[in-house]
Amino acid sequence: MPTITRSIPAAKGDASARKPTKNLTVTWDTNPLATTTNKKILTFDELPEHGVNLGRKQLARLEAAGKFPQRIQVSEHRIGWLAEEIKAHVDAQIEQRNK
Repeated sequence: MPTITRSIPAAKGDASARKPTKNLTVTWDTNPLATTTNKKILTFDELPEHGVNLGRKQLARLEAAGKFPQRIQVSEHRIGWLAEEIKAHVDAQIEQRNK
């Protein structure tokens, strides 16, 4: 587990204020599974905010052809797309254009 140690000066007015007198130790969890629970699912209405201005039928066609990230069934009547997959798709489109 990574650790950062930082010296903190003594309180103002103290004669030893110029010398570090305390150490602060900060640790954090670097477990990769801890970050996987923070995935954002975008709704159809949020796609334009992320650079995707396509209709529902066109998205379905592109998904079926494997040219767009697959939707996620969030509930019985709700679908969405993973924000990181949408970002990767848009970035790939930009990269392809720049070739």
